[in-house]
Amino acid sequence: AGEIRNLLEASRDAARLVYVSSTSVYAPGGGAWVDESWPIAPTTAAGRARALAEQALAAATVPWIALRAAGIHGPGRKLVDRIRSGSYRVIGDGASHVSRIHVVDLVSAILAAGASDARGFVNVADDDPTPIGEVVDTLAGLLGLPPPPRVPASSVSPELAGMLTADRRIANRRLKEERSKVA
Repeated sequence: AGEIRNLLEASRDAARLVYVSSTSVYAPGGGAWVDESWPIAPTTAAGRARALAEQALAAATVPWIALRAAGIHGPGRKLVDRIRSGSYRVIGDGASHVSRIHVVDLVSAILAAGASDARGFVNVADDDPTPIGEVVDTLAGLLGLPPPPRVPASSVSPELAGMLTADRRIANRRLKEERSKVA
């Protein structure tokens, strides 16, 4: 939060601030659709840090928007490579929904946010949150490989377990509404 305060001080003459946060600020979803009004109750250290940064951002004296990005995928972040190498493990039973956003779509959202008058928090996610087990089992099948093994949450770091078992379906309705105003 101190770094964000320093950034806010340095940017007091900026026309607008766009902060890329994360959906990790939200409480676990239990499979529910999570919009921007969902309770802020992060279960991971990264989520807590982002929630503190968002609190600091709220004190900005210039217009701001915070994009809460879902799991980012794209170059260098490929499930396929980890499945192919045999290093991927499904945490828990694989039923936890994971929302995603492709890095190119995230960049488009950042640029649109900078050009818009929207303020506050906006979820940035695709339209199809899918249980992680279904995603990786399908990818493995397409690669002609067996499904990745399931491991208990206790066998991985609390940070990784918290991220991959939060079971949130991130709602992107506000993102779509704001994009239609910019387009």
